[in-house]
Parts: sequence; C-alpha cells; structure tokens
Amino acid sequence: MPIYEYISTSEGCAVCEQPFEVLQGINDDPMTRCEACQQPLRRVVSSFGVAKSSRVDLSDGSLAKKGFTRYEKAGDGVYEKTAGDGPKQIHR
Repeated sequence: MPIYEYISTSEGCAVCEQPFEVLQGINDDPMTRCEACQQPLRRVVSSFGVAKSSRVDLSDGSLAKKGFTRYEKAGDGVYEKTAGDGPKQIHR
C-alpha cells in the first residue's frame, strides 16, 4: 500500500500544520479533512522509494546448485535435462 502525504490547506492543528504521512490503499478515497481538527486537507506530491531489482542467475550451474532441474526441448515431445537431478530425457 502506498504512503500518501497530506497538509492542511488553511491554519491547522498540531497534526496537520506540517506535512504528515498516511498509509492508504491505492483505491481508497483521498483524505479531505483532518481527523483531529476537521480543517481541509490536500494531498502533497512527495518523493518515493523504488526497490532496485537484482538479476537472477538462471544458469544451469546455479539452478542445479539451488536444487532445480532444467529441461530443454530436443524434439517433438522430447525434453533433455541440462541441469539438476532427474532422468536424462522426458518424453511427452
């Protein structure tokens, strides 16, 4: 769920006179009034963090080391093992 930042549009109370954050669902309606003093609020554009994704090593050696088995299609209905434990071929 995103964190939204709000501030009072007029003279507010100790809660809303400075920007404050609210954790809300993305489909929730924005807050319109301060819950403490009922002054009007507006949502403020603020900075946000983005999680940096890491690359996943899908090499045969890495998969086998992590306990996975990989098969690649070798022909019509035939798959050959390239990594991990299991039969050398699978026929479908």
